[in-house]
Amino acid sequence: MLSKMKKDFALTKDKFKLFASVKSTPTNYEYLKKSRIYDEVAYNYDIVSEILEKRETSYMIPVVGYELPTNATKLPNAGRPYRAGYTSGVHEGWDINAPLYTPVVAIDDGEVVYTKTDFDKTDFQNLVLGEHVSEEDKMNNLDILRGNQVWIKTMK
Repeated sequence: MLSKMKKDFALTKDKFKLFASVKSTPTNYEYLKKSRIYDEVAYNYDIVSEILEKRETSYMIPVVGYELPTNATKLPNAGRPYRAGYTSGVHEGWDINAPLYTPVVAIDDGEVVYTKTDFDKTDFQNLVLGEHVSEEDKMNNLDILRGNQVWIKTMK
């Protein structure tokens, strides 16, 4: 083990000898600076290109074999005035008419940011109702009303 370390040190020492003749001149610095700027621009271009490419792809339905709803009450941002006192009063998702336990797929590559998989109908007993419901309670109420859920942050 010790002999390998000595050999590695000797090789590293020889590598540094190669740079002994390189002078730290403004010309060398400018070259390195321009090279790094070019690399950063190329890297950023790749990121932006990927984002734009993802935006051009079509939306994938998360429940294979089913269509997105056309009924206005099942679309995002549909009014829910009867819930306005204890939620945001707006429908915040897509309701896809599929039987219970129908498999779903991710709509795109991404990062799972939230899951809830232990929903039970008895959770409805935990809704906070009344005249003075806080914003936090409204958000908790929505979480209950949404049932089981998986939230994914994607490039789209």
